[in-house]
Amino acid sequence: MALDSTITSGLIAAGSALSGSAITAYFAYRVHGRALLAAKDERVREQQDAILAALADGIGRVLRHVRDVPGSRISRRNRSLEEQERLRAAEDSWERELMEILAPLEVSVLTVRDESARATLAKAIELLRNWRHLGTAYSNYGQVQIDPSSVLSDVAAHAVECLGALRREDSLPDRNEGFVNACDAWETFLWDQRELERAEREQRNSW
Repeated sequence: MALDSTITSGLIAAGSALSGSAITAYFAYRVHGRALLAAKDERVREQQDAILAALADGIGRVLRHVRDVPGSRISRRNRSLEEQERLRAAEDSWERELMEILAPLEVSVLTVRDESARATLAKAIELLRNWRHLGTAYSNYGQVQIDPSSVLSDVAAHAVECLGALRREDSLPDRNEGFVNACDAWETFLWDQRELERAEREQRNSW
């Protein structure tokens, strides 16, 4: 009986020790898991901060660049062919520089975690990239004469404000009037283009 009691006591002690070790190991695992998640969250935050800083720098360059669109405030009417060619060459050079600035931004925007901000920034880049068509877009939208520099500045300025809000972790700002008008004009232009393409397809199919 004494031997059985000793064995039983030993088994109970061993079981208690094992249970204690298991509990300790479990809590150690939980603490380690939380530490890993915290480290991952910190890495994601640092990556987002770096992405937003790069975007802010790039959009800031765009904002400075669009303040001086070639021929922005000069009418093309009554200009000689030679003057028009010079203006076209200046626009081409200006556009190449703009596209060089925008190219890396288009990729970076895709990694912005805030869905609303990502959509707004992507739209801003789309408008900037298609700046040549905005004149036609505004004409179709009912505004015959626009200042491209002013329109593009409004678009870029709103992107800068959005990035600033993201970096401060504030709510996104309301779209400024210039950005709203550019979006509406651009959507009208795209709709007109789709309708034109549809009419052309129907005409070809009718032959």
